[in-house]
Amino acid sequence: MRRINHAGTRWVFCMVSVMVCTIAFSGCGSTGKAGSTPGQTADRLATQKHSLSSPSASASPTSAAHVPILVGSDAVALVREPNTYSYRNYCVPGAISMLLSMWTAHPPGIDAIAAEAKLQPDFGVWGNDAVAAINHYLIPIIGSGNGEYVGTHLSSPAELVSAIEESVPSGSLLPLASHGTPVLVHVMTGSLPGWDGYEAQHMIAVIGYDFRGGTAAADTVTYAESAGSVAGYNGPGTETVTIEALWSAVLSYHRYATDPVDMIAFSR
Repeated sequence: MRRINHAGTRWVFCMVSVMVCTIAFSGCGSTGKAGSTPGQTADRLATQKHSLSSPSASASPTSAAHVPILVGSDAVALVREPNTYSYRNYCVPGAISMLLSMWTAHPPGIDAIAAEAKLQPDFGVWGNDAVAAINHYLIPIIGSGNGEYVGTHLSSPAELVSAIEESVPSGSLLPLASHGTPVLVHVMTGSLPGWDGYEAQHMIAVIGYDFRGGTAAADTVTYAESAGSVAGYNGPGTETVTIEALWSAVLSYHRYATDPVDMIAFSR
């Protein structure tokens, strides 16, 4: 992910049904910031995987709780990149590995995904290559003609909400399995938690949401982070932000990145 220096849209409520890419690099840590530089610690964080538990075991897209999140046997296997300089731009392989963990108990490692996605160490992964890599691993699992991941360009927060709402809940979208799937989103990191203002092109995996608030300032999404401090991130494996905050990070990506595709989601 290339780093870039720099200094909400009123919510239009449209609950249709939303964790990118064509002409740009998605980097999670290779250029400058708005205020500080990432710590380049010598320690290596081994790639860590664990299941994310649900805030409510009975929550479903139609329940009163209405807080869908990928859980239980359907849980995403969270991934943390090795915390060394050579892995500073591996956010896309990390997000892809978490996405593929919904389809197989043995998702490929980030090194294999990086090779398949043609990762360039100083920049990251082109969007179209990210989509092609996902489908390279997916089609042998589900068969051709049964759906694939596609990259799109977001023009409104309603489109983002729609894709999250359709993709993430258990059983709401996928014809071949009784589980949902993360939505991958390209963002700039400067305004997101854990980055301390450090600005970089980045990819996150949306794995849950709570849309009971009814506005972009009240509705929230939960997403998984694979980056470490060498990339500029100093936070936990998951974060929760408002749709308003997430959309602001997407708009920043529109301003500073050249890849027109900023979301990857499953399509039948």
